[in-house]
Amino acid sequence: MFADCAILLAVTRKQKFLYAAWACSLFAAALLFIPPVQNVLARFIASLAGNGSYLQWQKRFASYGSRPFWLLAVLPVFFFYQFRKLWNMPQKADDEYGRLFTAAFLTITSICIMFVCTTSSPLYPFNTWGDSNCFFIMGRGIVNGRVAYRDLYEQKGPFIYFIHALAAFLSPNNFHGVFIIECIAASFFSLFAYKTLRLFAPKEILFLMPLLTAVIHAAYNMSMGDLAEEFAIPFFMYALYVSTKHLYQDSDYTGRELVGIGICFGCVFWMKYTLCGFFIGWIAVPVFVYCRRGKLKELGLCIVFFLLGFFLSTLPYFCYFGYHRAIKDLLTVYFYNNIFIYSSLGETGQEGAKLSLLERLVTMGKNCIHPLFRILHKNFYVSLLLPGSLAYLFVLKKRAVCINVLLTMLTSYFFIYFLNVYWHYSSAVFNMYIIFAAIPLYHMLFQTKLRQGLCAFSVGLFSLCFCLFTYRFAYMAKTAREELPQYKFAAYLAEQDIAEPSLLTVGFMDTGFYTVCNIQPSCKYFSSLNIPLKDMENSQKYYIDHGITDFVITKTQEDFEQYAFVMKLEPYYVYRRREPL
Repeated sequence: MFADCAILLAVTRKQKFLYAAWACSLFAAALLFIPPVQNVLARFIASLAGNGSYLQWQKRFASYGSRPFWLLAVLPVFFFYQFRKLWNMPQKADDEYGRLFTAAFLTITSICIMFVCTTSSPLYPFNTWGDSNCFFIMGRGIVNGRVAYRDLYEQKGPFIYFIHALAAFLSPNNFHGVFIIECIAASFFSLFAYKTLRLFAPKEILFLMPLLTAVIHAAYNMSMGDLAEEFAIPFFMYALYVSTKHLYQDSDYTGRELVGIGICFGCVFWMKYTLCGFFIGWIAVPVFVYCRRGKLKELGLCIVFFLLGFFLSTLPYFCYFGYHRAIKDLLTVYFYNNIFIYSSLGETGQEGAKLSLLERLVTMGKNCIHPLFRILHKNFYVSLLLPGSLAYLFVLKKRAVCINVLLTMLTSYFFIYFLNVYWHYSSAVFNMYIIFAAIPLYHMLFQTKLRQGLCAFSVGLFSLCFCLFTYRFAYMAKTAREELPQYKFAAYLAEQDIAEPSLLTVGFMDTGFYTVCNIQPSCKYFSSLNIPLKDMENSQKYYIDHGITDFVITKTQEDFEQYAFVMKLEPYYVYRRREPL
């Protein structure tokens, strides 16, 4: 609070002194990063609070000790920006940097950020997230001639499987191919985010892009990386750039742009259709604007171009599944099972009673409140920048831009939580809305007497340090591959005299056993998914009862008739098929 007051007064007098006071408060807050300082403060507070609370306070300082620093660093910027009366609509600045330099800068910085912010990168031993490994198994299956949904079961859309098929083609036994695709996705996001911000700020805002990319991809809801939401964000960002540009400039959409938006919609629809609420909000404002201006003919052409793009992005899937006679499997798994079976899961992912439309709406209303604190609390740094980003939009003279952004947020939320299934990573698509917070940050950093080169270097270094300190899986970089249960099992398997071993993981989503051991699933339901499907339970039970696979891995200790316990790889239990007498 002292720092905020200092920034406000610095506008008129004693600027150097108050900036120094702000810097001192930042330094004091930075001391909370240091573990010995955290321990001393924890002991001091524990002595005041009474015995037995030292460990509790120590844990709190370790988890949240960095937050005062970020609060003091970021919040005063918005107050400073406001009281300097810089909220007026900025004029378009000089010519941009060379396209090659811009693309190279955004690509290199995106790679550096993603090197830390996804466990698919070579910095980490392995991506052990269940969803990622299921996607990768489906992708490897496609590369090896299997047909998604017909031969291997997983409930996401085919687009994400083809992404992982490309990744498996590049690197079949690890996630380095996925890392390359994630870097490409992050680079495209950065490019269109930069082009969006260039509508409101000069070219120097380019040097704030690493910070935005870091905050978005180091957020709690980005989990271990390789999310459907992560791959959807570049498509959303392109659509948001196009709509913001035309609503801000009062210009008409081109056919090429609308075909591109239709392709983006198709890619997201065939990856995870619950994310498509964004496009409902996106298209509402342009439709209203065209109708209000009486341009019904132009509106009709826009719809035709949009549908053309969607058709072009949909055609390959129907060709692929039609050729393999698996269109029925696609429609059953991706639509029917997800809508009528998966949606019966509760907030924690447990099976519940099927909900009526009214019950679902009531539950969704509860979801608007119950997980909201969790989303804001867990994604602290996104929550810190989002109000400043939305505040900038509110003061724009172009109401259509603000309404368009808010509508896409609201319709996205509605579609994501309508199915009554809450996962922490579902809110990752909202991270991209912090980009407008870069504008007041730009005026704070680059419209001072500091050298722009020094500011750019400092922001880049700060962004990388931010990732290292805040990405919640950064500790895994210290873990050796040999310590992971997947690699321990692979080492055990290499010692056995089995030409082509077979495996079944039961009771949990596979965390990399198939990939590390280079095993192709023999069972359609190769892993237990978060869906109460009777066919999956019966098929896995049949495989176990008849001893079809060489190994079975579970998370609970079981007594199988056809399998003998071999070893425990915390937290997994490994069973091997008994030899016939």
